[in-house]
Amino acid sequence: MSDSVDDLRAWAKRCADVTRDRMPEFKAWDLIAERGQEFEVARRPNGKVYRGGPMMTPKMCFWNSARVIAGLTAFDPAGCRYAEGFAQGALGMWFHHAWIVNSFGLVLERTWKKPGDRYVGVTFTEFPRDLGYCQLEDWPLNMAWGPGYADRPKDADRLFNVTQE
Repeated sequence: MSDSVDDLRAWAKRCADVTRDRMPEFKAWDLIAERGQEFEVARRPNGKVYRGGPMMTPKMCFWNSARVIAGLTAFDPAGCRYAEGFAQGALGMWFHHAWIVNSFGLVLERTWKKPGDRYVGVTFTEFPRDLGYCQLEDWPLNMAWGPGYADRPKDADRLFNVTQE
């Protein structure tokens, strides 16, 4: 699926509209809908991925990215920002994810062994919540989300009151 950033922002707006009355504490979709942008993965001149340092703990993207930005690793974070939103991983599925954006606006992926195909999200200049936690507020059901995610679990459909054809 090759959605444009506008398609992803529109999808986030629909999610925000559906959940606003039921779960007003979830502000993430509003932020993605209002100012989400797409980021490219940083690459070396030979085309290989540039990570800006060694791989970090798997499945700990919020903590990994926050540690780098806070200067708690052997990496100079000057000019880098923490980013959070969606990353399109294996089989085209979108996952809530956090990453680092360098001073050139490129993704430094330190958590996923194989970087995502696409990254759409927002950057933060400071952490509104505790370091190492989701900054966009907690996501319901802690599962993969995204436009075109046809096989989303039935719990997600119940949450959004969606009837699948």
